[in-house]
Amino acid sequence: MNIFRVRYRIVTDEFCGFEAQKKVWYFPFWMEIGTNTYYTIEDAESFIGKHKERKKLKSKVVKTFK
Repeated sequence: MNIFRVRYRIVTDEFCGFEAQKKVWYFPFWMEIGTNTYYTIEDAESFIGKHKERKKLKSKVVKTFK
């Protein structure tokens, strides 16, 4: 396991339904990636994919629901 990896997750939000978040190794909390909210999980996954391509980092997507 690489501790320096950026991790992504999709959580539910109160606005449209789903929000993409990331966690970097040096910060202990999950952060929203810019301002994003989506009606479907697929749109949120697509946003994460575009963000990963832009950053060129190893990462893992974790789906979390409340």
